[in-house]
Amino acid sequence: FPNPFRETIHVQYELKENFNQAFAQVYNSLGQKVLTIELNDQRGNINFGQQLEAGVYLLQIEADGQLSKSMSIVKM
Repeated sequence: FPNPFRETIHVQYELKENFNQAFAQVYNSLGQKVLTIELNDQRGNINFGQQLEAGVYLLQIEADGQLSKSMSIVKM
């Protein structure tokens, strides 16, 4: 939340307690990966700032190569 958002979105997702690496990956409507952000904990704020243009994206949270959460997000 919030969705749609301007710069920052708060995400909660479930990961194994002892994960090695977790990433938020963002795909555009053509399925192209446009952004990858490393995550440091199991929930938090992701600030996209000026990195994304306004539009609809697919956000996927992955930890240790396993998909944890997938959602559609809208950047205003």
